[in-house]
Amino acid sequence: MLVDAVLPAGDDQQVRSHYEHLLGAGRNAALAAAFATGRGVVDTVLGELVARVGAPTSAAVTTAIVDGAVVTALTELRPVRETARALLVDAWGG
Repeated sequence: MLVDAVLPAGDDQQVRSHYEHLLGAGRNAALAAAFATGRGVVDTVLGELVARVGAPTSAAVTTAIVDGAVVTALTELRPVRETARALLVDAWGG
C-alpha cells in the first residue's frame, strides 16, 4: 500500500518518466520551489498512512527508501514496485 502511495500509477516505464521529470524539475528554480511547497502535503498524507499501517519509519524515511529502490530497480532493470516493497519489508525488519 505504501509503495503505491509514493509511486505514480503505471508500469515501470511510467515510473521512470515520472522520476526523470522530477529530476529535470530540480534544474529550474521555480519548478523546484513548487515541488518543495507541495512536499508538506505529501508528507502529511503519507505520514497518516505510515501511522495507520504501523510502519516503523517516518513518512520521509519511507519516501527515501522507495526513491532509492526506484533508482536501484531502474538502473538494474529490476521490477520497480517489487524492489521497493522488498526493501521496505527489509527496512522494517520483516
